[in-house]
Amino acid sequence: MKDSPESQQKFVDFAIAHMNEDHRKDMRDMIKAFLSVNWVTDAEMLGFEAEEIKLRGYGEQGQAEMFTLPFDTPLKNVRELRPRLVEMVKKAREILQTD
Repeated sequence: MKDSPESQQKFVDFAIAHMNEDHRKDMRDMIKAFLSVNWVTDAEMLGFEAEEIKLRGYGEQGQAEMFTLPFDTPLKNVRELRPRLVEMVKKAREILQTD
């Protein structure tokens, strides 16, 4: 059964709110690991599409910049977001431990 557009939008809104409430450190780590941007101390999710997530990173000196992180392969549906982010966070932590 396919999700309705309304159901998909509710999931997108929930996912973004959840990431911003509970996973800011994870998003910061992804920016640091995948983009080598070391000044980022906080991050928030702005949105996502099938091919990428959009994040805003913040620094201690008041810096703010938007970043785009592509997915290895596009999402087929919105429900693939969570496992994909879990994979990305795990990989980011591995990268940061080796630096």
